Amino acid sequence: MAIEHLLKKKSLFIQIYDITKATVFTGGEEDALTYAALIENRERLFNEIKSLDKKIPETPRGTDAERALSDIRNTVRGIVELDKKNEADVTRILNSLKKSLREIKEGKNASNKYSEYLTNDGVYFDKKN
Repeated sequence: MAIEHLLKKKSLFIQIYDITKATVFTGGEEDALTYAALIENRERLFNEIKSLDKKIPETPRGTDAERALSDIRNTVRGIVELDKKNEADVTRILNSLKKSLREIKEGKNASNKYSEYLTNDGVYFDKKN
């Protein structure tokens, strides 16, 4: 029975790996919604793994169990690597968005300083507020 729990855990980690691999965020609104849904699904699977861990009284022994544990470890390593890559991508995109918003705000502030332009025969006189 414990080996069945272990194989189920392996299957859940593989699903988490597949979700993590599919998690790509480019900064668009639809991407954000899809990204959030994938993250929620991942969280649900992690919770399922936690409940399985509570049901398994001890780590099963034997060749099949060792093979399953090795596969789980390798899958978790893959998930961690993908998470690091995804985190770096999201951080880069968010920093780019912050920079763009800052530039827009600075441009808006600069244009608000010169609210009224006076002209005289093609010569502009600006009036600083």
